[in-house]
Amino acid sequence: MIYREDAEHILKTVLAASTADETQVTLKSEDLNLTRFNENWIHQNLQRLTHSVTIKVVQQKRIGTAIVSALDDASLQAGVKQALHNAHFVQANPALTPMPAAQPVREMAAIYADTLKQTPADRAAIAAEIIDIAKQRSLTACGSYYNTLSTLAVANSNGVMVYHSGNYILLRIIMNNGLMTGYADQIVLNASALDHKKLAEEAAHKALLRTGQASLVLTPGEYDTVFAATAVADLIRFPAMIAWGGTAFLDGRSFMTGRIGEKVFGDNITVYDDAFHPMALPMPFDAEGMPKTRVSIIEKGIAKGVVYDNTSGGRAGCGSSGHAGERGDAPSHMILLPGNSSEEEMIRSTKHGVYMTRFHYTHCPEPMQVVGTGTTRDGTFLIENGEIVARLKNLRYTESMIRTFSNVEALGREVRLTRDWWSSFISLLPAMKVNGFTFTGNTTF
Repeated sequence: MIYREDAEHILKTVLAASTADETQVTLKSEDLNLTRFNENWIHQNLQRLTHSVTIKVVQQKRIGTAIVSALDDASLQAGVKQALHNAHFVQANPALTPMPAAQPVREMAAIYADTLKQTPADRAAIAAEIIDIAKQRSLTACGSYYNTLSTLAVANSNGVMVYHSGNYILLRIIMNNGLMTGYADQIVLNASALDHKKLAEEAAHKALLRTGQASLVLTPGEYDTVFAATAVADLIRFPAMIAWGGTAFLDGRSFMTGRIGEKVFGDNITVYDDAFHPMALPMPFDAEGMPKTRVSIIEKGIAKGVVYDNTSGGRAGCGSSGHAGERGDAPSHMILLPGNSSEEEMIRSTKHGVYMTRFHYTHCPEPMQVVGTGTTRDGTFLIENGEIVARLKNLRYTESMIRTFSNVEALGREVRLTRDWWSSFISLLPAMKVNGFTFTGNTTF
C-alpha cells in the first residue's frame, strides 16, 4: 500500500518537473493477494504489488502522455520528459478543454481491517472447505479468491491533489460435474461478510441440478427468461459502456441522444449511479480527481441523464459529474433499483422459458440499438410450468438491450455487488425476468 504522504510526494515530484502549460499525474497501486484452485487442489498462491504513474501534459494545445512503473524521482522525471517529447508529435486541438480546478472531495473510510489482515493460510482454509463440499458431492471445484487493496491518487497543475485507498474480496466458484457446471460468486468489502460455504453449496446445487438426463438443445426463438444477477451484470454493461457516457451522448452515438425526458425502458426500470451508496465499493473521486456525484440515468423507464468527465462536461456546459475513467466517461457505480420478487418466484411464474446463471464473452455488434450477443455458461436450464425440468446446452443470444429493459416482468427484491464477465463494472443489481428474450443458437456443450 502506498500511503498518502508517499503518494503526494510522487505527484508533487512530477508536477515540479513539468514545464508544460498543464500537467496531470495519476498514481495507481494494487496489492493483489490471490489464491486459485482447480480440480480440487490449490494450484496458485501469489502476492502481486503493481504501480503505475500516468503523466499527461498539455503544451500549446498538444497532449503528450507517458506511463512509468518505477516510483523513484529520476524515473518520474524521465517520464515527464517523455510526455513532453510525445506532445511534439500530436496535432494541436484549439478546442481542448482546460484541466479542471480543485473541488472539495469527500473523505471515505474504505480499508477494512478483517480484509487487510487475511493471510494466505486463511484463504487456503476457505478453499479447503469449498473443496470438501465438492468432494462430498463427487464434484470437482475450481475458482479464485481475490483480496485486493487499491490506491488511486490524482493531481494536476490547477490545484487538484486527492488520494484514496480501499480493499475488497471477490470469491468465484465453479463446481464441475463432467460437462455440467454450476457457478456462484460474491463480492464483499469486509471479510466477515463472506459466506463461502453458502456459495459452494449454490454452485454445487447448480452443477447437480437435473443431471440425470442429457442436456437438451433449445430451438432458437424468444423465451421468457429469468436472469441471475450475474447475468444482469452483462446486460446492463452494454448501455453503460455505449450509451450512458456524455461523449457518446453529445456525438449522437447514444440511443439517449435527443430523448431525455422520453420513455426508453419499461416503467419498472430505474438506474442511477452513486458511489456513496452504502453497499457500493467506496470511491470519492474519478480519474481526473473530480468528486463523484449521484446521477439519475433512467427513472421509471424515462431517460433522465448521462455521466460526464471534464471534457464532455465542458462541451455540455455542465461540468464533470465525476465519471472520468480509463476509457473515457462512463458510469462507475450503477444501481438498478430492485423490485419485489425473488428468483424462485420468477421461475414459478414462468410457463415455458429459460433460467440462466451468467454469460460468457459478450459483445455489442450494433451500438445504436445496443444489440448484445454472447453465450450462456455454468448453469442454463429449461423451465416448464414453473419448474426447472432439464438442463440446456449453452445458448447464444442476440438481443437489443433497449428491448430487453423494456420487457422486464419482474425484478428481485435484493441487490448485490456483481461484476460482469469483462470486469468492466462492479454494480448493485437484482435478479431479473424478461419476457420474450431472443436466443439465436446453441453450443455443443
